[in-house]
Amino acid sequence: VSVEKSLETLCNIDDTRNVPRTTETSTVQQQATTCDLQPFATINEIADNSPAARGGLKLNDAVLQIGSINHTNHRDLQAVGEAVNGAFLEGAAITFVVQRNNDLSSQSQQQINLNINVKPGRWEGNGILGCRIVKVK
Repeated sequence: VSVEKSLETLCNIDDTRNVPRTTETSTVQQQATTCDLQPFATINEIADNSPAARGGLKLNDAVLQIGSINHTNHRDLQAVGEAVNGAFLEGAAITFVVQRNNDLSSQSQQQINLNINVKPGRWEGNGILGCRIVKVK
């Protein structure tokens, strides 16, 4: 419960307070080598104009890595909250490596891996990311 509450504090998308928005730079790059990474979480909710959305995260992205956190060391997502909060305190971006479906046509889909840099910060909603990250079961 405390891990879920911690992640909810970091990622909550409810707009119940008015906090100044920060600006962040973000890049989305194709990931070259993610052979050993496995999805351990997904983005199942994302707020418009949140740091996560502005950085390039999308609904249903499969999370392979966040900073140095991956399927081997996420500790039921507790380490994710710690890494995101650490980036926030340092004023730094954190890299999400995600797997995303790339619709090439209506008949075929291809999965691509992306590096997405997101700078956690205050915005008009709650939390510092504005998305909900849930563990893959």
